Amino acid sequence: MFSVMRFFIITLTFIFFSACALNSGHEKEGLSQNHYNEPGANATEGQITGIPIFSRNVKKNTLVKGQCVFKHNGHEYPVKYTKVGIFSDKGMIADASTDNNGNFSFYVYLNDGDYKLIIDSIEYKAEDQLKIHGLKHFGIKLIAYKK
Repeated sequence: MFSVMRFFIITLTFIFFSACALNSGHEKEGLSQNHYNEPGANATEGQITGIPIFSRNVKKNTLVKGQCVFKHNGHEYPVKYTKVGIFSDKGMIADASTDNNGNFSFYVYLNDGDYKLIIDSIEYKAEDQLKIHGLKHFGIKLIAYKK
């Protein structure tokens, strides 16, 4: 019984001091001290009242993996050591090179939306749509054509 009470006291102390540290005299922009005590701001199930909790929007990179190939006489051949770019309406966001097997990968911050994968080298040309939704996109096959 004593250890359970001790656990709760330690937990509540930690929560109290964490809340104090988060709001140590510096108001967050757009929030007033009365923000948590406004009329009509009743707590619902699962909410903690009186403790300001702030979250931070963390940007995470998106992983895009694929392979670039060209077709000739019904066979696929890798497009080796060629630059692949991800483009938005505003221009190129990132580029990468294909390896010996035509594989490429990007690990870059991308908002959800529509992009283009483009290859424009001396020997090959390719363009395909890329729809980003989430953080991982695998198995993309980019078909290139010889110029």
